Amino acid sequence: MTHRILANRALGILSHFFDLRSDITTWLIPSNICFSVPFLLISKNIHFEMFDFGFELESIFHAAGGNPKKTTGVILVNHYGMLWEQDTIKQVNDSFGALIIDACLSAPEISPPSNLTGDLLLFSTGKGKIVELGFGAIAYTQNPIVLQKESNDCEPLQKRYEWLDDYWKERLKSGANLDPKICLEIPWVDLGTHKIGNPKTYLSQVSSTLEKELPHRKLINDVYDTLISKDLIWNSKSNLWRYHLWIDNPEEAISGLFEKNLFASRHYANAAMRFKKSGKFQKSILIENHIVNLFNSRQIDLDFAEKCAKTVESLRKLGKIKPGPPLI
Repeated sequence: MTHRILANRALGILSHFFDLRSDITTWLIPSNICFSVPFLLISKNIHFEMFDFGFELESIFHAAGGNPKKTTGVILVNHYGMLWEQDTIKQVNDSFGALIIDACLSAPEISPPSNLTGDLLLFSTGKGKIVELGFGAIAYTQNPIVLQKESNDCEPLQKRYEWLDDYWKERLKSGANLDPKICLEIPWVDLGTHKIGNPKTYLSQVSSTLEKELPHRKLINDVYDTLISKDLIWNSKSNLWRYHLWIDNPEEAISGLFEKNLFASRHYANAAMRFKKSGKFQKSILIENHIVNLFNSRQIDLDFAEKCAKTVESLRKLGKIKPGPPLI
């Protein structure tokens, strides 16, 4: 039986799951994962290793030393919304002791999957997600997870989380080293459920938002598809969450957009380097150095998207930007 879990934050569900699976002594996680996940593992004194970006089994087994163990768990991230193949998920699930599928950048699923492969499938409706409610998470598990309700410490926890989020983003921007132990100083993970309120109301809100968000994103993406040269587009399968450009000099593109009162963003830092994990992470390095996000949510209208696309093309024609190198 598949169980649905609702909570204030996806990290809260992850925290409870890690506690339940104390038999897992090592987690393998992708090197382009949100930094909150390794910080959570560090705060729980759980060992983790990292594997390179992509959908290849080889990198996961390499991170396991070529020897999968039932005391090792794996987190598969739906990279920027792209889904893992079911055959690959099954192979990972059969080879390791636990499997989490982090689908926080995918469109959340309201109904439980008919056949859940793995131990935890996790969606988020927090800040910057496809359904952006500012709170909330949906998970599906093989076994029930009981979460606590409201905590008196909820608002301070949110502020601490935001502080930690700002901390690592500022460190990345400045090039300064991270102090992984910073997450040990104070509690920062919201473990509660009270923000959800009535579950039916929350799920209805998620569903109605999706009905508006998905068609809008398609309209915006169609503008980008029409006006931007194909060799600057990274991968059409990844463009539901953001619209990804693959550029030799991303900062030139972002500066050019900001000069016209437009905007774009950078993401996907190589966490393996910042958390000093050994291994080969060539794809993660390329992803960090060459992707630019154009926005496509309902906060963006067609006129804005057209201006962004034309600006990108203008920069290309002026020779200020060109396609990034081949992704290995």
